Amino acid sequence: MTLQWLLPIGFFGLFGIGVLLLIYLIKPSYQKRVISSSYAWRRVLKKKKELPIDRFRNILLFLLQALILAVCAMVFAKPNLMKEAILEDVTERIIIVDASARMRAGYAGGGENETRFDRAIDEVRISLDDVLIEENGLISLILADEEPHYVLDRIDRRGYSDAIRLLNELTCTNGRCDMEAALELTRDRVYNAATEVVVYSGTEYGDMGDAVRAVNLAELDREWNVCIAGCDVVTEDNEFVFNIDVAAYGMVSMKKTMTVRIKGADLGEEELSDLPVLQIPISFKVNAESAGYEQRQTIRVRATDESIGGRADFYYSSFREADIRIEELRDSIADDDAMVVFGGIKDTINVQYSSGETNVFYYLGMTILRDSLRDMRDISFKQLDVGATPELSGYDLYIFEHQIPDAVIAYGLPKDGVILLVDPDRDPEGVGIKLGEKQSFSTLQPLSAGQAHPLTEYMDPARNGVSEYTRVMEYDDSFVPLLYCGEDPVLLAKNTPSQKIVVMPFSLNMSNIIGWDFETFLYNLITYYFPLTVTKYNFELGDTVTLNCKGESLIIANEETSYVMRSFPSELKLDKLGAYTFTVRSGLDKPDEVRKIMVRIPHSESAIFAVSEAKIALDRGEIYAEAVKDLFPYFAAFIILMLFVEWWLQFRSEA
Repeated sequence: MTLQWLLPIGFFGLFGIGVLLLIYLIKPSYQKRVISSSYAWRRVLKKKKELPIDRFRNILLFLLQALILAVCAMVFAKPNLMKEAILEDVTERIIIVDASARMRAGYAGGGENETRFDRAIDEVRISLDDVLIEENGLISLILADEEPHYVLDRIDRRGYSDAIRLLNELTCTNGRCDMEAALELTRDRVYNAATEVVVYSGTEYGDMGDAVRAVNLAELDREWNVCIAGCDVVTEDNEFVFNIDVAAYGMVSMKKTMTVRIKGADLGEEELSDLPVLQIPISFKVNAESAGYEQRQTIRVRATDESIGGRADFYYSSFREADIRIEELRDSIADDDAMVVFGGIKDTINVQYSSGETNVFYYLGMTILRDSLRDMRDISFKQLDVGATPELSGYDLYIFEHQIPDAVIAYGLPKDGVILLVDPDRDPEGVGIKLGEKQSFSTLQPLSAGQAHPLTEYMDPARNGVSEYTRVMEYDDSFVPLLYCGEDPVLLAKNTPSQKIVVMPFSLNMSNIIGWDFETFLYNLITYYFPLTVTKYNFELGDTVTLNCKGESLIIANEETSYVMRSFPSELKLDKLGAYTFTVRSGLDKPDEVRKIMVRIPHSESAIFAVSEAKIALDRGEIYAEAVKDLFPYFAAFIILMLFVEWWLQFRSEA
């Protein structure tokens, strides 16, 4: 046992002794003189002075007072009698099982198909027998996936049968493992030196601390993996090119065939076609003796390549999907041997331009947009002759400039697209605006910004102006004023489920809104009213996709669920493997639009011999001090005793 001071700062009270000493040093010195009236009285006084204690009284008083101050300082420092202790009476084992897709790896080449995860669960069963039955201890189990959690928490032998039943139900995930979070869950339990943390994984980790025993279940001589790591589809010379990344891990020496099946290709015929299967030979020769080794290669595939089964006339403008797979691999992970590629159908935007006095601005602007957006959108622009009767259906964007056609007055505006009214000469029925007289000026009148809106993003109204416009006298509440000339709105937009209308009551010929700002406006018009549902089509499990909708709702479906989303843009976490289907309900008189994405296992999990540095280390609990007795009452009693002695000395000196 040892004496420990729990609050050493209390020893600062010892400075009080110095203060006491200073008081004694500066205390005024004086000499008592007693005048007696008789000899006998003088004799009594003489005998009194000869008391032995009087010679040392002042010194004793100082020492007592200093001792009292010293003991008070010790009391403030909280004295305790301590003994060394450690919990070693209960055996406890905390098992962490990696549940990532990498743990699905089995023995390559057929035969035994037991996975790493299966072997880890077998080890847990052995631990249940050892710890619970033989040692009468405690056992815990953490499943380490993207969000590690306890599935068994300090069970004893009474929970043995329930634990066995739970182990039989556990399955491995297809995602990643957060090992650091799993280790963090055990931090408050390794203070017990009898606690052992055991990690079963297929990843080579660095030092995890002396409280952790890591068991790597990877077997380099019996496991290897080849995977399709990704595919990038680009357009070169009006032809789709598939750039397919393939990777190999472990000791691999093989020649295989990769097949590409392009389905629903638009060859310009009445019906879509499934192209003949393209067959591409691939080979790997990897003799990796280190865990982190990777060999990658990129294979370019064209449907016009006759050497792989294509034809010179296989030029297609779109495709529904492409199925890519490596045949008969029989490697350690089968889920990454194939992938389906979507995204071969671009968003087509058909534009019809009808004008009483045509200009080149719209044609040039749409041509520039078509080039800049060609990777994801296909813009088709049709310009009608002056006086020609426009079509009132079948287009996505209708531009009516100067003269509102009689057909629109007779039958109403188209109901299946976005309407852009430029310098209209009259009020079309059902638009929700009332036009007034024209306002003309000898010089350009500057514009000013209205409400902030995506349609005017990146535009600078201050550098633009108009010399003539038609006043908008009234407009309904669904319109948003975006630009003003003075106090009159000169650009208004509406975006409701049933109407999508933009009104620009001036002619481009009477303004300087051309060039950059006009191209920006057209770009904003396309991206605002026709947002892409998704901007990429291949994802890994656990990724988040941002969804948009050019209509009022989006139906999201996979193999397990189906539900409707109505708020955009929105984010969706992809927690299921396979295809997701997004069906756009436009709200206008248009057919539904379908887009698909593919979700596969993370490529990092295909690297079955991965090496990762653990950024957390757990050390065993150290011997710690345990309080046996609080010494405060004893120190307090001593102080009281010293105060009594000091009082007695003071009393004797005055007696």
